[in-house]
Amino acid sequence: MKNPLKQRPVASQNSLILLTLLLSFILLSCAGVGYMVGGAMQNYQGKYSIELTTEHSDILDIVSDVGKSMSLDVAAIDQSKGEITIATGSSASVLTGKSKSQTIQVKATEGGKRLDVNIFVTGNFGAGTKEAGDELFSEFKMKLHEKTQ
Repeated sequence: MKNPLKQRPVASQNSLILLTLLLSFILLSCAGVGYMVGGAMQNYQGKYSIELTTEHSDILDIVSDVGKSMSLDVAAIDQSKGEITIATGSSASVLTGKSKSQTIQVKATEGGKRLDVNIFVTGNFGAGTKEAGDELFSEFKMKLHEKTQ
């Protein structure tokens, strides 16, 4: 007579394997559907300028601090030219298919009183649109004014 207890673990293992494969398929499908729905990558580049009320000889340090408060890292800096680039790394979510990258380039002139700002945004689900670029600039400008007052 066969022992029915010895057969159940095999069935349980098969069920576990099947469940794992099913969950993997669902996760990968969500990423694919997410990409198709929101999906096409978009890019936007905007040019802006900011006039501060006073000169700031340490403006590149201030911009770096503002970037950190926005979860942006210093990607490049040239003190002699008065230029700094702060950016996110390219981020992507496998689960949702969402991708996003943000870059702010700043050139300081007039002793740090005038800033020429280039905004680059790339992504899907609206992350690479003019609206996303304008929103990023507005947040940067607001936080910069807080630090320079």
